[in-house]
Amino acid sequence: MRYLGTSEHHDDGLRTVFFETNGQPRQIKVEDLQQTATKTPRRRADAGNARHVGAPMPGLIAQINVRVGEAVRKGDALMVIEAMKMQTSIHAERDGRIAELAVEPGHQVGSKDLLAVFE
Repeated sequence: MRYLGTSEHHDDGLRTVFFETNGQPRQIKVEDLQQTATKTPRRRADAGNARHVGAPMPGLIAQINVRVGEAVRKGDALMVIEAMKMQTSIHAERDGRIAELAVEPGHQVGSKDLLAVFE
């Protein structure tokens, strides 16, 4: 393992640490305890909670097709995430009613960030 460098702190109070393991470049984000976050971190989808809908990848919320309180069926398109000029639709994995939308169009999200909550 070989340390390569550290980024400046990000708005969320984290820094990216770059290193090499067995010749392969890697990076992780770590909390910088000497800096305060200027941006609150997004809520994460709980992997064990069937009511949570998480982002499958980082990207920009391009479109939201549902509203809070709306009933949806399995397979309905909930929203669209755009990354690298490609759009990916997020579909409902079950029937239900939308209890909460955690994002709005134009929000930048990371992988596994909470997008919506079913009742």
